[in-house]
Amino acid sequence: MLDESTLKQDMYEMIMEAEGQLRDTPVSAESTLYLCDAVVWGKMNYYTFLGALTEREMKRLEKPIRHRLLKAAKLPKSLSHTVLNLPAGLCGIGWMSWYDRLMKNRVATINKWIGTDTAVGFVLRWALEKLQNRVATPVPVGCSGEVSQYVS
Repeated sequence: MLDESTLKQDMYEMIMEAEGQLRDTPVSAESTLYLCDAVVWGKMNYYTFLGALTEREMKRLEKPIRHRLLKAAKLPKSLSHTVLNLPAGLCGIGWMSWYDRLMKNRVATINKWIGTDTAVGFVLRWALEKLQNRVATPVPVGCSGEVSQYVS
């Protein structure tokens, strides 16, 4: 297992390499979006899943690739994230932030294991029950919208 600083440095180097390749090989905006989604995020997904990255660190890693996409689409770098994140069917670009993808993957993994009759499922159910008891709210922690506040 790599330590945190090595992991972050390796990820930053991968991003700079991918950004350089996207810069040196001009392709259409649709192709750039595909390459960012399938190739660049595909390489980063494993590392981000294992690393303890904050939202700020994820945005820092995502920024050069997002700017390449905006440049390929001939859009300003200051384009609203709301427009960028809207699905293409709703007149948006269809970009999903890397932090959102990471959290979606983590939730999917927890949901996969929480219902199993394994030690992992037992520990996850126990941890959620302890969190709910510690927070002591009438609304389940997952439904209150303040999960990050409780977890931190």
